[in-house]
Amino acid sequence: NSFKWGDGTPCFVFSSLFGYNVKNIAEAVSHEAGHTVGLRHQSTYDGACFKTSEYNWGQGTGEIGWAPIMGAGYNQNMTVWHNGPNSFGCASIQSDLDVVTSSYNGFGYRTDDNGNNFAAATSLSFDGSGQFTINGVVERTTDMDYYEFTLSEFGNFTLDAIPYNVGTGNAGSDLDMNVVIYDQYFNALGTYNPGNQMSSLIDTILSAGTYYISVNGDGNMYATEYGSLGSYSLQAGFIDGTLLPIQDLRLNGIADQNLHNLEWSILADEPISQLTILYSTDGRQFKTLVNLSPDKRNYSWFFNENKSIQYRIMATLETGRKEYSNTIILRSGSFTKPTLIGNQVRSSLSVNSPGDYQFQVLDYNGRS
Repeated sequence: NSFKWGDGTPCFVFSSLFGYNVKNIAEAVSHEAGHTVGLRHQSTYDGACFKTSEYNWGQGTGEIGWAPIMGAGYNQNMTVWHNGPNSFGCASIQSDLDVVTSSYNGFGYRTDDNGNNFAAATSLSFDGSGQFTINGVVERTTDMDYYEFTLSEFGNFTLDAIPYNVGTGNAGSDLDMNVVIYDQYFNALGTYNPGNQMSSLIDTILSAGTYYISVNGDGNMYATEYGSLGSYSLQAGFIDGTLLPIQDLRLNGIADQNLHNLEWSILADEPISQLTILYSTDGRQFKTLVNLSPDKRNYSWFFNENKSIQYRIMATLETGRKEYSNTIILRSGSFTKPTLIGNQVRSSLSVNSPGDYQFQVLDYNGRS
């Protein structure tokens, strides 16, 4: 509780003891600063309320592997304020956010930087190169940030939603981002929240009109949304569809057990020198699977890992410019229910189906 002593007593973290590792230094600074504003350790207990560890070491792996800041987060990527039993006992539940923002400390949450509804949405404008960048903060568990932008013509819209981090793979981020895009009638067109990543990516075709984006902190399979807070950036781009050298590059695919069959169609106004099939197993880094001649329209290969894999096509024009198809997701092994192929819908739908089914297409209002 030294923050309230009023005599400038410092709290020390020695960077050299962490080998000058930026992420681990940040963990220690956050943890020790928590003690100065009244927080105890977040601990773990068994079913009989016997303390199994003074520090809660969290759970999970990868980018969304989680641990409490007031536990021990050095071995996990996502470390957040937590609501759980502290070191006093299994029945002593410590809500970190309530303690930090209490009247005892004399400060509360940051002022909300963006509106929490469509009417109060922050208006965004594209610059001369068809881009915009804005930074925001999810201040509270209940915070929703809304943005509005307008397109004057049909074209390709992309958005990178990136939480503040201190390294690759969103190292040390506290915010698992959930991003939704809406049309001018406030209908949700798509929700973007990759299950194993903290950042989100939108890559879609939009018609002329007004659109909205909402951003909030979400939970995942390891952590609740309680402490999913923090700063983020939105980096958007738009290319006028009437200026696209490739009018349409559409990828479809079907997984037949471990055999992945890909096919695509191309409508181009300029010569293509090469096609490249790209794949990703983490949804973030795409690698080259194979380079093909521009006349090819299908490719098959065996993928023997039992995990989801994303595909997209990169078309390299003779001018050197590169254009990309939609992204599709396939999974090896058998499937038991129909699955929509791809994340973009234009003039047709493609479904991966294990048998004969009847389908009905409905809009958001339930109309067929």
